[in-house]
Amino acid sequence: MKERHRLLQRQIGRHTRPDGSVDWDALLKVVEQAYEQADEDRRLVERSLDLTSKELLERHEELRLALESAQVGTWTWSPDDDETLGEGYPNPLFPDAPPRFFGRAADLWATIHPEDLPRLLADLELALKEGTELRREVRASDGLSPDRWLLLRGRVSLDTQRISGVVVDVTRQHRTRQDALARERRTERLWTALQALTQDVTQGERDPAVLMARVVAKVGWVTEVARASVWLADPAGQDLRRLALHQDGQTQREPGWVWSRAEHPAFFEGLEEWRVFTVLDCDHDPRTASLLANYLRPAEVRSLLVAPVRIGGALTGAVALEHCGQPRDWVPEEQSFAASIADFVAVHLESQRRRQAEQDLEGQRAFLRQVIDLNPHLIFAKDRDGRFSLVNQAVAELYGTTVEALVGRRDADFSASPEQVQAFRKDDRAVLESGKEHHIAEERVTDAEGRVRWLETVKRPIADASGRPSLVLGVSTDITVRKRSEEERLRLADELRQAQKMEAIGALAGGVAHDFNNLLMPILFSAEEGVQGSAAEDPRRELFVEIMTAGHQAKELTAQLLAFGRKQQLELRSLELDREIRNTTRILTRVMPENLHLRLDLDAPEISVRADPTQIQQVLLNLVINARDAMPAGGEVVIATRALDDPGGPRVALTVRDGGHGIPAEVLPRIFEPFFTTKALGKGTGLGLSTVYGIVQQHGGHIDVSSVPEQGSVFRILLPAVEPVPEAPPRSQTPLPIVRGESVLVVEDEPHVLKVVERILGRRGFEVLVARDGQEALAMIEAGIRPPDLLVTDIVLPGLDGRELYKRLRQRLPQLRALFMTGHPPEASGGRDDPNEGAGLLRKPFTGTELVEKVDEALARGL
Repeated sequence: MKERHRLLQRQIGRHTRPDGSVDWDALLKVVEQAYEQADEDRRLVERSLDLTSKELLERHEELRLALESAQVGTWTWSPDDDETLGEGYPNPLFPDAPPRFFGRAADLWATIHPEDLPRLLADLELALKEGTELRREVRASDGLSPDRWLLLRGRVSLDTQRISGVVVDVTRQHRTRQDALARERRTERLWTALQALTQDVTQGERDPAVLMARVVAKVGWVTEVARASVWLADPAGQDLRRLALHQDGQTQREPGWVWSRAEHPAFFEGLEEWRVFTVLDCDHDPRTASLLANYLRPAEVRSLLVAPVRIGGALTGAVALEHCGQPRDWVPEEQSFAASIADFVAVHLESQRRRQAEQDLEGQRAFLRQVIDLNPHLIFAKDRDGRFSLVNQAVAELYGTTVEALVGRRDADFSASPEQVQAFRKDDRAVLESGKEHHIAEERVTDAEGRVRWLETVKRPIADASGRPSLVLGVSTDITVRKRSEEERLRLADELRQAQKMEAIGALAGGVAHDFNNLLMPILFSAEEGVQGSAAEDPRRELFVEIMTAGHQAKELTAQLLAFGRKQQLELRSLELDREIRNTTRILTRVMPENLHLRLDLDAPEISVRADPTQIQQVLLNLVINARDAMPAGGEVVIATRALDDPGGPRVALTVRDGGHGIPAEVLPRIFEPFFTTKALGKGTGLGLSTVYGIVQQHGGHIDVSSVPEQGSVFRILLPAVEPVPEAPPRSQTPLPIVRGESVLVVEDEPHVLKVVERILGRRGFEVLVARDGQEALAMIEAGIRPPDLLVTDIVLPGLDGRELYKRLRQRLPQLRALFMTGHPPEASGGRDDPNEGAGLLRKPFTGTELVEKVDEALARGL
């Protein structure tokens, strides 16, 4: 009995599950077997069963309370008898069933959603087959809730082929997971949109309007709002102007709508206060009250999300999401997304501003570079090592290179003059060490082509952040033209002073020559009469001849003085200069010794000048003699001509070059002065070059000289070129008839000349009337003297001059002829005689023979 009791306890214990539940079917079979095998021990068995049932019931009650508290139900299904057992209160599978019930399997399957049942049955068969644990979430089809989810878990009892398990309502957990999954997908979608916008920027889209249109299009699509827009603030942050709008699937650019801080202060205060400004219901939010009438209600906007765009804390713009319909609670992901879009817009605007600032800066740099490169001054900056940190085009041109090649290099890298580089470095160091401006009035530099240029430079120090001079800024002005102009001005001033001096000397020489001529005439007349009045064997005749010879030499001397002073009368005509020089060569070779060679280098064919041929010969003769005297050991004298096309008109250059001992620099300014000579006593008169100077000036030309000691001298004459004029055929000369007995009125203010002229004409048979000035001559005519046939008068007279006298006499004596005498230059004597007035001209000094010939010629000339 005891043994059976123990066996029964073992059987009961064997059919108690680990979770405390009892396999009742197995237990009943054991009990039945026990009754069949031990009828005699029924009482003992019943007592044992009572005790076990009581324990089992207590444990079952505890399990039921636990399941009820946890809202967990149990289920059992056997495929053999197609029965199910449910227990638990309430049972999620059978919410309307009692706490413990038996039913058919179809009752169990009816509680499962038809779409989930096939998967559940497949899992049950797999669990029965392989003995694995069952775990499946399915939807309930009890009609209580369309989205109620149940979790079925079960294990297989291998000896009974049943599956028992629990069922739990996991609707809340399922919704939580679905919401999390939806948020995850939404977040992924939002960030994908952000990446796409970032790619737009990285691909180079610079236009804010185009980029903002893309922003609102993506924002509107990803957030599924009715309207998305981007607004930009004015510089003061007082107005927001809509730049782009996306609504109804279309993107528009609307730069016209404005939100003003003055009109919507509460709205702007919200923008200033919140990182993301959200409005659940715009109809009942005081912050959007001012926007309702004109903006929100016309567009049917119910909920609003605005993310301010800030740069440096200042309101720069806004990103707005506008929802239509029922009020919308903006989820955190949407708020974060809008804030990110606002940050994106801020970054773009900031980068746009920086890019614009960089472009402006680059444009300013390019403008400044153009300014300094177009500046004719040389602009540069050097560091303490003498390296260029800034140069302009003028500096690069000086060194014959480029601006880029100069930066970072030194003067020594481009300049071929060590002395020039040392001078630059000395000045730079002085500026850096003193910290003061340094002014260089003139500095001589050599450019890349070897040309000498003059610069005026100002150098100033540039301090670094610590205040220590670190750079030298220099500005150099090219004063080469000014320097040369100054030198030219000084040269011209010297020439002017020289010309004024020569003019004064010339005037003096002309005056001396005039007075000397008046004194010379009686000497020549007396000597001529002495020669003519003495016999050949008369010893006084030789004295008269010597006096005449000396007088003629003195006459030539006065001619030279007049030539220097440009006072002599010229017979100008068109001359082909090269031909005239070739014709004069025969005369020039006579004054050249055998050890001197005269070479012609004539290159001005058919170039004519208006000149007196005798004076041109005199110029060439004087210059060649001067060259000869400069080369006692022999050598070569070159006469050259060149045609020049100057701005003032065509000219021809006549050059006489020798290889003599040269002219000292201190002597050059005086070589054209009369009576100045460097030759030994008795070797020269000092009038040769002064005569050349006067002739050239009188021909409207210019002469200069350059000379290097022991290398020779070059005299260069510039004469204006003229159109060639064909020479007139020579006039036939007919002998003048000798007429005597005519009346001649002589007017002369010099008593010696008057006396001589009166004596010579009287001896030749003329009736001579004399007067000392014009008034006296007029008085004689008015007194009724015999009307003269010829008026012989000096042009320059005190009071009434000779030409005016002749004019007045012609009014009373229309047939009166005239012969003018003068020792003054043409400008003082009124110019050359005018044949239309029937007048001749006789220049002082003249001989008696010349006087008689001119008188006879004047009387024979018709009016």
